[in-house]
Amino acid sequence: MIKLIITHPGSAHKDDFLACCVLIAENPVSIHRKDPDSEDLDDSFVAVIDIGDRHEPNKKNFDHHQFPRDRVPTCSLSLVLQDLGLYDDARSFCDWLETAEWFDRRGANATANWL
Repeated sequence: MIKLIITHPGSAHKDDFLACCVLIAENPVSIHRKDPDSEDLDDSFVAVIDIGDRHEPNKKNFDHHQFPRDRVPTCSLSLVLQDLGLYDDARSFCDWLETAEWFDRRGANATANWL
């Protein structure tokens, strides 16, 4: 159970928007667009999405930006789905998920070349 979702300020990206949607489907809570502080990152009742430089599912921190560039492309939606045990199912019926991971992690040109 979470009491709040925090994601980055500014415009939404596909991965953080959909990660928030998945979480609020089970936890109808507010979403704040701000930089998280250390209290937010350490509070397991606050889900921090696509920001914070931490992937700590036990603390509900779902950022992928600190992963090495050569790692398999992963986005914040992927991390949330993995935590919920839904990732494999999502990959089987969401043909766009792998492309979204590539686009978010590697950018438009690398994704176009990969496709």
